[in-house]
Amino acid sequence: MTTSFIGADQNADDLAVAAMDPLRADDVLAELPAANERADTAWMADALADLGAGFDTADVYTARAALRDLGFLAASLIRHDPDADLNGIEPTLLRLAAVADEVPRDTVYSYTTRNPVGPRRRGFLLSDEEHVFIDSVVAATQALNLAVDDLAACRDSADLDEDMLLAALGQVHDGVEVLRKNLRTVQRTITPDYFSNRLRPYFPSMSLGGRAYMGPGGAQMPLLVLDVLLLAPSEPGQLGAWHDGYLGENVLYLPPTHRAVCDDTLLAYRSGNSPLLRCLLESPRVRAEYAALLKRILRFRYPHRQVARANMAIRAEGSLGSGGYTVEALDHLIEITTSKAAVTLPLPRQRRGSADDRDR
Repeated sequence: MTTSFIGADQNADDLAVAAMDPLRADDVLAELPAANERADTAWMADALADLGAGFDTADVYTARAALRDLGFLAASLIRHDPDADLNGIEPTLLRLAAVADEVPRDTVYSYTTRNPVGPRRRGFLLSDEEHVFIDSVVAATQALNLAVDDLAACRDSADLDEDMLLAALGQVHDGVEVLRKNLRTVQRTITPDYFSNRLRPYFPSMSLGGRAYMGPGGAQMPLLVLDVLLLAPSEPGQLGAWHDGYLGENVLYLPPTHRAVCDDTLLAYRSGNSPLLRCLLESPRVRAEYAALLKRILRFRYPHRQVARANMAIRAEGSLGSGGYTVEALDHLIEITTSKAAVTLPLPRQRRGSADDRDR
């Protein structure tokens, strides 16, 4: 098994895409927030046709930049007209997706790390709140990319030792801490009302090529790769089956190199051929650090659930997040993380009341 990317390279790749404008869409997308404010679906449909019809490329970066820009327009159109016809642009999206080796629509990466900075930034509203949201996800994603790299390198090492793995776990700790702090920034800046009623509608599901694709969401971030590396293989039973399904549904939206890490890791874990898993569980020093890291992840997951609950509380009954899940999915992830931590080192007993939802 070999890992074909470096976290720093993944960040550099995304920055390269961010710098590109293959559709010459800068001026058009600068007008998108105003078009969204007036719900001008005719303008959006015309912009999609003008920019995307017949566009083709064999370059991966160019394809990803084009998918980004067409994705902003398509998501805006579907937000204002859920029954809008995408047949005219669908062949272009599917063709670009095949070149990019990714899904044929916008993702959390096209919305954030592949989004230009400064006056070229793409956005649905380009409000102060949306800028904070994008910046927070960019910072967290870039830090988590580096963490994935270090841990994947341990998985692939033929002579893995404690010091190497402890250093990698420290990098993951740092990445999760960046994620946690940026969640707090979002929580302080963006109210549930603003996110649920203003931003969330721009992350709709979209049907392309005969299947539904979910909108950009937190489940697509590199924390998913760390979940595979740190929490897999899933335990037997109903919760484990749910986790396997959750991973399978969301790995699809990752960049190709991240998908490869997940696929290779799951194959190694299920075959019992994993030096990483053995070292995580057999070395007392590593076990202690592993348990501490899982508790750190829980310090993100509890407030994340709190934010999700606050948002769902003001939405219509039966509403789903942009990834297609209810808050119950976060309950499951907390239960899985807690269970894995208990296998390494017992966690203190939780006090009664609402303490589980505090940022501990």
